[in-house]
Amino acid sequence: MGAKGDETKRKILETACDLFYLRGYHGTSIDDILKACRVKKGNLYFHFKSKEALGLSVIDMYGSVMIPFFQETLRGKGSALSRLFGLFQAQERRLKSARFKGGCPLGNLALELADHHDGFRRKLDAIFDAWAREVEQLLKEAQKEGEIKKSVDPKQMATFVVAVLEGGILLAKTKKSGQVYRHCMKSLECLIRGPGIR
Repeated sequence: MGAKGDETKRKILETACDLFYLRGYHGTSIDDILKACRVKKGNLYFHFKSKEALGLSVIDMYGSVMIPFFQETLRGKGSALSRLFGLFQAQERRLKSARFKGGCPLGNLALELADHHDGFRRKLDAIFDAWAREVEQLLKEAQKEGEIKKSVDPKQMATFVVAVLEGGILLAKTKKSGQVYRHCMKSLECLIRGPGIR
C-alpha cells in the first residue's frame, strides 16, 4: 500500500473513531463516515471489508491510545500508591476538560456492543484485561513497599480498580462532577491501606 493509500485508511479510521465516540457504533452509518471524511465507498471497502471490520480496527486504535495512557501514569515517578491514585486524578482531569461529555470510548462501545457482537466483546475484554494487568503489577509493587495490606489480592483488586474507574465515568457524567473520583480514591485507600500505614 502506498503513502496515499495509508493516508486514506488513516483518515477513514480517525473519522470512524470520532463518529463512534460521538454517536455510537449503531448510530453511525457508513454513509456518515464517507460524508465526514470525503472518500468514496470503494476506497472504504478496499481497506475495511465491512462496518464490523472497521469497528474492530477502531477498538484497536482506541486501545493503542488508552493502554499507553495507563502505562505512562502507572509507571511514572512517585510511590506505587501515589501513581495508582494519579490514575484517578488523571481521569478526573480528562473528564473535566471535556466538560463531563463523551466518557471512555472503550467503555461506551462495551456498553453498546458487548451483548450483541462477540468479536467486539472479546477485543474490548482483552484491552480491559491489559489495563488490569498494569494495575496488578502496581499493586504488587505497593505491597512490596509496605503501602498496602498483605491480605489484598493484587489480581482481584486490579479488576476492582478498573471497574471503579469505568463506573466512575458514568457517575461523573451524570453528576457533572469530578468529586466521584475523589470519593472513589478515599474509599479505595480505606480498603487497601493497612493499619498504621501512612
